Amino acid sequence: MGIKNQGKDPWPTLFSRTRRRVLALLFADPGRSFYLTEVVNLAGTGTGSVQRELVRLEGAGILSKRRVGNQVHYRANTKGEFFNEIRSMVIKSSGASTSPPPQWVDAVKQLSPRPEQVIWYPATDGKPAGLLVITEDLSRDELARQLGIEDWETPPGVVLLRPQRFRELVTAQEPRLMSLLRQPATLLVGDVVEGLSLNVYGDP
Repeated sequence: MGIKNQGKDPWPTLFSRTRRRVLALLFADPGRSFYLTEVVNLAGTGTGSVQRELVRLEGAGILSKRRVGNQVHYRANTKGEFFNEIRSMVIKSSGASTSPPPQWVDAVKQLSPRPEQVIWYPATDGKPAGLLVITEDLSRDELARQLGIEDWETPPGVVLLRPQRFRELVTAQEPRLMSLLRQPATLLVGDVVEGLSLNVYGDP
């Protein structure tokens, strides 16, 4: 008699949906702190359940908290006993990597006209990994054609934004965009974006 589910992702079995989302958010970007409303918006679950998880995780030494003005900020406790294990689980379960697949990088380098910014983001919560392309000149159809997405074994998601709209959303800290980019997102083209914590791949 074999062992069922051997090798499958234990993440959903070990933790509740809310706890998974809180841990994924804070441990994907351990250098950044998040205030309560921000965690609720980005986790996409109820305020009460998020508050309970933050209290429990902080009490267990998994998170640390500090007061900034009238806000209480939470972050991953990088000195905690289980920091490396939890971070590793978050990365593995999200499909994230410290760098994007070379195929994606090569395809992005060939884009013409050159976009203002291209950001790779990892798979998470059942959503595919993808590219956020900031350009004034390329249409969605032209992007798909140049990237040759239909020929890829695992096609990426592609989000296309015009530069002015992108800057407006970053300034407003729009929750859906922030949820996308607070993962280990990687800048492939363009300059570092103020207000975002991005890895830089090679020479932008």
